[in-house]
Amino acid sequence: MNKNSKMSTELSIRCPSIVRGNEHELLEFLSKNSRNPIKSATTSWKGGILHINVDTKIESQSIKNLNNKKFKSEKMEIRFVYPKANANLPPTSVVIESLTKLIKSRYDPNSKFLNLETVIVDPLFLDTKMNGFPKDKTSKMGPVLCKIIEKECPDVQTISFAKNKIESLYFLDTLFTRIPNLLNVSFKDNLLSHYRDIEPFKGSSFQNLREVIMDGNPVKFKELLKEGGDINFKSNIKTLFPSITVLDGDALLEEIQFGVSEESMNKLPAETLVGFSDSPGALETAQLFLQSFLDAFDNNRQSLECFYSDNAQFSLMTPDQERSKAWQPFSRNLQTVKLADKRVKSLYQGPEAIMKVFNMIPKTKHPITDPPEEKKFIFDTYQVGAAPHCLMYIFLHGVFCDGVEFKTKRAFDRTFILMPSQPGSRSAIAGLPISILNDSLTIRFWNLNLGWKDSKIASTTATTQPVAQPQPVASQLPPEPLLSQYQVTNGLNDVQHQHVIMFSQGTGLNYQFSLQCLNENSFNLEQAHQMFQNAKGMIPPEAFLL
Repeated sequence: MNKNSKMSTELSIRCPSIVRGNEHELLEFLSKNSRNPIKSATTSWKGGILHINVDTKIESQSIKNLNNKKFKSEKMEIRFVYPKANANLPPTSVVIESLTKLIKSRYDPNSKFLNLETVIVDPLFLDTKMNGFPKDKTSKMGPVLCKIIEKECPDVQTISFAKNKIESLYFLDTLFTRIPNLLNVSFKDNLLSHYRDIEPFKGSSFQNLREVIMDGNPVKFKELLKEGGDINFKSNIKTLFPSITVLDGDALLEEIQFGVSEESMNKLPAETLVGFSDSPGALETAQLFLQSFLDAFDNNRQSLECFYSDNAQFSLMTPDQERSKAWQPFSRNLQTVKLADKRVKSLYQGPEAIMKVFNMIPKTKHPITDPPEEKKFIFDTYQVGAAPHCLMYIFLHGVFCDGVEFKTKRAFDRTFILMPSQPGSRSAIAGLPISILNDSLTIRFWNLNLGWKDSKIASTTATTQPVAQPQPVASQLPPEPLLSQYQVTNGLNDVQHQHVIMFSQGTGLNYQFSLQCLNENSFNLEQAHQMFQNAKGMIPPEAFLL
């Protein structure tokens, strides 16, 4: 849409020096100080706040740019006022008729493209008397719109909802039942601010969806400001739309799959044992400690104060993802917590500080009473030094539930460093034989642990052997006919294809992982090789398999 086109925009201005009667003086001030003259402005008072309406986008943006500027020695707070959709508007025959005409006028049956870009300013849409698209579930307009799209465009493959000030996709939550074979969809230049605003679209239900456009939405802007934001954004959108191969015009590398059954994919590469311990006594002590600690952590956290020594430390780490936001304010994830002051404050020291944060983080439920065949925990333990100065290390891995009615599952790793209770300490007074010196909790997204179900129970004291990992070899390339097929499948020209082969021969990576590495470095061989060297220890073994 042309930036000078007529489309009334409303702004609110809060400032102590703005009073009834000096509106004209304010408009002169705004016009004088803005980069463009303000010619079409009209004013009104709503709830004691001055509102200004202008006809062009360039005028509204010029006024918004004066936010925090002083008018008569007082700062102005200027905000856009977005119209609220009428969620309770009934789908009358007039509304249905207008929407039907609108969909027909915007659909091209030859290209199978439904272009709803800037539809909120279309006269046919304005005839419905709706102020944009609704952003909650209560509107009846969304299901009606989806039904009309199915009726008038049954073969549609591409839909654009770009530039419509859309704040949530709730109004499209039934679209997947109407046109399940949709191939491409655009939400470009809207107001989608969070991943939860996108989730109602039910992207995983569109199994044939190939391309999504999210450029120009706050959710992407905010993610890209973070370190590693581009990767996180692509990963999160790919989670919401599992079938897509193109995001915002960039190809997403297809997942590399092998001919294995789903059941075998959920198994670990080696048998899972009961856990390592260096002595039966250490094993028994660790078991009693964990059972007592986890039960109290779920049911009476305040009682854990006596478990911690006076100098104990506790830290919490969560992935930098919105789905763990209930835990994030307390996280010490050093990838995202950059300020030294915040790093120090998020390392909780002493029983009082630890109890304070325990009472603020979400309530949990650990399945410690599950039968052995459904076990959801495993731990390793060993001791260092000799009494009375020995230390015991416990590395616990498992699952707990939090959220409403404890229905959200999360995986976790927790490391404890324990010491014998010192005479006169709070642990000793409470009758506890040990005190916690350090407690480190890492929370991860939960995944199935079916690999544990068929595990054989080892002896009480077990010594684990490392699993042999495939080592890089000179080259992992298929025969020439298959190589040519790879080139065609991935849409590579001859130069790019040769670069992939050269990179594979130099690193030992297979063709697909070599292509992924080159794609991420714009086919710059030197940069790709440096990336390979930096990440060599983190590359999965399957990257070196043909």
